[in-house]
Amino acid sequence: MIKKGLTILSILRWLTILVVVGLIVYAIVIFRHSPEAPAAKMERAMVTDLTQVMELCSMEFVEDLPIRGHIGSKNIFARIKLNGNISFDLDSAKAEIRNDTIYVTLPPERVRVTESTDPDSYQVIDTWNDKLFGSDNLTTAEENSIKRAASRNFVRSAYSKGHVKRARKEAAQTVARVVGSFSGAPVVVIDPSPAGYPSRQ
Repeated sequence: MIKKGLTILSILRWLTILVVVGLIVYAIVIFRHSPEAPAAKMERAMVTDLTQVMELCSMEFVEDLPIRGHIGSKNIFARIKLNGNISFDLDSAKAEIRNDTIYVTLPPERVRVTESTDPDSYQVIDTWNDKLFGSDNLTTAEENSIKRAASRNFVRSAYSKGHVKRARKEAAQTVARVVGSFSGAPVVVIDPSPAGYPSRQ
């Protein structure tokens, strides 16, 4: 199950966007009419405000996954529900103003995984040992190790299934639409890596 659309989750978040974009517009107006203010100073102000907009651009998805793993000769087959969140590295946000056009560079994404807190979100279906008389009981530490491996696979699947690509595309559209509609200036969003940055996870 994937939650559709960029996660602008509530009216409160939209109000926050309006306030932030209002600050961006105000910065543009003030700096445009202040010849002694250097372009670099204006761009720093833009980055500060844009990071607040980017903070609201995230996508969440939930998947119920089978797990098959082993520790030594002990094996387990289970199912787990994981929550995924794709957000953006705000420290890497970049904005530049050239010839009255706002250029925004989309920063790298951050993919976070948490185990669902829903009842029965983790269920062991079967355990066995490849050795004839070996114990099939896994310790909590061993099960947690297998869960961590499942989480790493889950992050990789966010790329292979296109979740990250979709999140980046929708984030770019949201930034261009919101900033452009309220600033009145052309906005160009540059995405250096539409498929994301899996090696950074």
